[in-house]
Amino acid sequence: MTAPAGSSYRVRRARIHFLRKGATFDAEIAQTREELVRGLRDRRAPSPMLFLFPYSSPWSMTMSGVRVSLDMLFLDDAGTVVDLIEEAPPQKLQIVPAKACRYVLELPGGWANGMGLALGDRAMILPLVG
Repeated sequence: MTAPAGSSYRVRRARIHFLRKGATFDAEIAQTREELVRGLRDRRAPSPMLFLFPYSSPWSMTMSGVRVSLDMLFLDDAGTVVDLIEEAPPQKLQIVPAKACRYVLELPGGWANGMGLALGDRAMILPLVG
């Protein structure tokens, strides 16, 4: 996700809206190689993070260095949830989705269930600039 044409900054946050569920929240964006590797590592109270990958693939995720459980939603190019891992335990070394994805949305553990999110739900991702 890039900033509007002519701007010299990178988008750092996005608003995520799940169309049928009415769930809306903001997420930090991980986009650079360093951000994708670091993710939510070493954070005591993680907030939502959206991982933007350059193309669709079954991107594996790791919980190494993560202190709390997380929900992981794997989204395809259209923003549809193609896999969902709830309450992934801290320190789990590798999590691989069942299908290729372009985005991974990490949420604090229990959020997906609390919002009623499920496979097939579609998210709209809106960049927040400014």
